Amino acid sequence: MSVQNFIPELWSARLLANLDKAHVFGSVVNRDYEGEISNQGDTVHIQQAGDISVFDYDKVNGLNAPETVKSTSRDLLIDQAKAFNFMVDDIDKVQANVELVDRYAQRAAYAVNDIFDKYIAGHYVDATHKIGDDASPITIDGTTAYEQLSKMATLLDEANVPQEGRWAVLPPFYYEALRSQNSGAMFEEAKENGRVGRLAGFDLRMSNNVAQFTGDGTATFTNSKVLVGHNMAISVAEQIVKTEAYRPEKFFADAIRGLHVYGSKTTQPDALGVIAAARA
Repeated sequence: MSVQNFIPELWSARLLANLDKAHVFGSVVNRDYEGEISNQGDTVHIQQAGDISVFDYDKVNGLNAPETVKSTSRDLLIDQAKAFNFMVDDIDKVQANVELVDRYAQRAAYAVNDIFDKYIAGHYVDATHKIGDDASPITIDGTTAYEQLSKMATLLDEANVPQEGRWAVLPPFYYEALRSQNSGAMFEEAKENGRVGRLAGFDLRMSNNVAQFTGDGTATFTNSKVLVGHNMAISVAEQIVKTEAYRPEKFFADAIRGLHVYGSKTTQPDALGVIAAARA
């Protein structure tokens, strides 16, 4: 039977590779603490360094005694688990064709990613810096679109957030408003992970998974929580922990099922901002 020759490492690697290509929100977070994940319920320990004191040097008495450095530990719980399950004609033949493996992996990755990215977008609730709110969102047009990004850049500057590594994930209507007033070198052709250019110090990405809020009850993509920040703001860990082949009971076919587990945590809320934006 072909399932006996199934290579789970091949499918897992392809699925993760295609997830990397698909992520928009997943591409602006940090994975420094990903570590070893074996299943849902695992915990990743995040160690954050404390401050170091600076003192006047005394050339007579020399240096002060070395201080004991302090660090804080935060736990990132892998509490999300999503599965997929699909049939293929013949696993042996599919595995011999890498392009076909990628095709199946792309479809599975797209389905998994859509849920994952919406989950990361929900971290807007942790943002320290806020412009507008649900009751009084900022109406976005060609003028205000840039103004609000610039204001958010100033808030991050005042919070000593490094300029390199800043990003903003925009809904299509916000990107359209920016495009109407800015062109040329400010914007580039769309690249991987929804990247559409750079403006006001932010690496711009576009996604339909930007969190929505009800506001006055109008349609989707009318009110959006535009998330901006720095790569250090949100920590994420994910893994395809299981891929299995089996023979479905009611079909003469091979099937593949898998388990994607992940978790995330806002570790630097001062490096995260949200604009409550309303379509003009």
